[in-house]
Amino acid sequence: MVEKGTRGSIVCTTSVSSEIVNGVAPYALATPLTSHDEETARQVEEEFAAKGVLKGVVLNARHVAQVALFLASDESVYVSGQNLAVDGGYSMCRSGNVQI
Repeated sequence: MVEKGTRGSIVCTTSVSSEIVNGVAPYALATPLTSHDEETARQVEEEFAAKGVLKGVVLNARHVAQVALFLASDESVYVSGQNLAVDGGYSMCRSGNVQI
């Protein structure tokens, strides 16, 4: 990109288990890979929500997409080397940094 003078952002999808340059690290998310129908998706979401830190909020693909769009936008022009956890505080609590 630099050699060709192309402006842009490289955004990687990671997980809360790893950290890489400008990554989006979502917590557990119900997707077609985890669910075959709406009922299964609802069950998966309930299971993930029960294990999550933010009660009353269920992570969905739109939440992850919004973070990826931010990293890909001009608003993040000076953001580099960040792994943005879209996990509702899960990684902070899991690491022992926060007590609930």
